[in-house]
Amino acid sequence: MAGGDAVFGARGAHADDFLGAEIGADEGQAADPGGQRAAGLKEVFAGFHVALQGKTDAQHKHEIQQHDDPVDKGQVRMAQGRALQMLGEPTPKFTLLSGLATRPVLRENISRLSAGRVFAEVLLAVEKLTWAGLKWTQNATAPVEPGKLEGMIPTLEWTPDGVRFLDQTKLPLEETFVVATTYQQVADVIVTMVVRGAPAIGVSAAMGVALGARQTEAETTEEFAPEFERICDLLAGTRPTAVNLFWAIDRMKALFAKLRTEGAALAQVKQAFVDEALSMYDEDIAACKIMGAYGADLMPNEGGVLTHCNAGALATCGYGTALGVIRGAVERGKRIHVFADETRPFLQGARLTAWELMADGIPTTVLCDNMAASLMRQGLIQAVVVGADRIAANGDVANKIGTYAVAILAREHGIPFYVAAPWSTIDRATATGEQIPIEERPAREVTHHGGKQLTPYGVGICNPAFDVTPAKYVTGIITERGVLRAPYAESLSAMELVVS
Repeated sequence: MAGGDAVFGARGAHADDFLGAEIGADEGQAADPGGQRAAGLKEVFAGFHVALQGKTDAQHKHEIQQHDDPVDKGQVRMAQGRALQMLGEPTPKFTLLSGLATRPVLRENISRLSAGRVFAEVLLAVEKLTWAGLKWTQNATAPVEPGKLEGMIPTLEWTPDGVRFLDQTKLPLEETFVVATTYQQVADVIVTMVVRGAPAIGVSAAMGVALGARQTEAETTEEFAPEFERICDLLAGTRPTAVNLFWAIDRMKALFAKLRTEGAALAQVKQAFVDEALSMYDEDIAACKIMGAYGADLMPNEGGVLTHCNAGALATCGYGTALGVIRGAVERGKRIHVFADETRPFLQGARLTAWELMADGIPTTVLCDNMAASLMRQGLIQAVVVGADRIAANGDVANKIGTYAVAILAREHGIPFYVAAPWSTIDRATATGEQIPIEERPAREVTHHGGKQLTPYGVGICNPAFDVTPAKYVTGIITERGVLRAPYAESLSAMELVVS
């Protein structure tokens, strides 16, 4: 990833100068009783300000290029690209933990610093805090070494040239990137699973909308409106099961409707789309980290945790959902050994989950999908945690094909089965899992592997990408708002009432 200088930081400034009125309960943000959020934010800014004090940009860049610690390198890979994005924005923004904590940092308050260094220091400081309910509190859990895990793999990023994707079809043996320069190319990247995972797909679609707007030949907002609908329709048709896709597109549609009502010029619409897509990106990483904190408490202090498919940094904008829970547990000192189902036929577990967990140094064993029952019977699995592509209003969970079987096996062996997913994955409009559309993938994914045909010519192929796990098999649903328990229709409604 290309490096560069970031617009973030304030050499010679103090934490209070960053914040000022920015940390109040403005724009509908929740109140900050006792000033806990303010204190938390000040600690974040003060922490990395001290680390940056007295160092030149050249020294920062040298540290990033020469550092021997692979974890630090992993943190700065994404940081450098994200900082470059912020450099071009009229009002750069950085999300500290969630959308509720997003605050603009005005250009006059900032100076150029090494992208990786600044972002890495912020991550280290943020890791010391956790969002509990609607206020900042000190983390009272077991000691953590903040930032010791990578977890920030550059799945996708907005760049001046287009949307840059890590090509997941080439992993684990080859790390290559694909740059989508049109919204049509973004749609193709989603369909071909260069990018995958419900949260990542949603943000990708939002960036696709922003790309389409940036390249339009329309001259006015009204002239652009029919084209906007076509862009949204194309992107919405890429993957039918992942509800985050439709959530993101609906969010862009709501923004466009608001801007049209306000009479915004097309140039304002284009910039607003970019800002909204980047906000979704930041919010996703924030949500994953909060889920990791909630879910870490549910993991065993020592033992095996089984996961299916890949619900990690590669399936999100960073850190991961199910793997975020595992990362959170490891960062708290829990001795976790991950058992990763290979996940036929696309092998997301064998290729992707194993790859990113090994990068973090987390003990990982890949097993064939039909081996889970045997390991459970031997007592090697103490918990199961998976992601989700859509969660119905009653708690039924659509996830990668094979998840249902794992849930049944977990129930049979008395093993807790957890689902980790952001709130955007919950589809209150879908009553039960029976109403969730299941994508049928191409037969070639089953008939061929590595370019070689495995099956006889003409044999019938069944290749559903997902199955639905009934809510009765789900021990808990881990979200950035908290952990939901059965009956899920009631706990979902109660959580919405608390947040609203």
